[in-house]
Amino acid sequence: MNTQYNIEKWAAETTVGKNLFIWKFFLKGKEMPGWELSESYVREDSKNVVVKEYYWGNKENTDQSIKMDVFETSSWKDAQRLLLTLLENHMAINLTEARDRKIELGDVAYTGLGEIVQHILFARANMVVIVNSIGKKDISVDTIAKKLDELFYTIPGPSETGLLPPINLFSVTLDKLYLNQKAGLKIEASDLLGSSAWFKFYSENGEVLKEDGNLFFIPSSRGENQLSVFAIGENGLLDRKTIVLRTEES
Repeated sequence: MNTQYNIEKWAAETTVGKNLFIWKFFLKGKEMPGWELSESYVREDSKNVVVKEYYWGNKENTDQSIKMDVFETSSWKDAQRLLLTLLENHMAINLTEARDRKIELGDVAYTGLGEIVQHILFARANMVVIVNSIGKKDISVDTIAKKLDELFYTIPGPSETGLLPPINLFSVTLDKLYLNQKAGLKIEASDLLGSSAWFKFYSENGEVLKEDGNLFFIPSSRGENQLSVFAIGENGLLDRKTIVLRTEES
């Protein structure tokens, strides 16, 4: 087994990703300025992982193309385990940590070898991404990888369209929350929003995860806490809801 990759170290150094969860993610084509989405596929869809492929071409240079493989897993821990598996599949090739090349990306990220960064793998929250340069001209993919990462962790501005179909319900299923114990989440959105948005959840004091298709929240500190959900469309924020929770000692 490749011993270069230290998943325990990744977990210890992960901050933002532990408090962020991405759900039902997709790209429609307007998210990468200067690039045109030519093809997209759902390669695998199971209870635990959804894998989507995206092919992009540079609008000004047809020799420049990029492929993204985007894996949506059930938790930040599952994402880092998947990243480790993908890195170990490179077998004898030890990839370089992105930050050693002064590339700030994801909770943990690695790049291919060579002066041009044609290959990047990274994990952010419960997402794992592989970005490759696949065109006739070799190009660095760090800029477009960072743009994708920003979609995961930033809070966007209002949608350009002004369309705000609501999140109708956002709540926990338990009357009392206890430290480090799972509480089910309920979220319901209008039909229009449900077909045109993906979601991100964020709490400074807890994490969201998915089990058997259901969403759960695990509080990590006692006292008052806030949990927010953001509905994101291709043009920006469509709706958001925040609930205030109080966590007791178990």
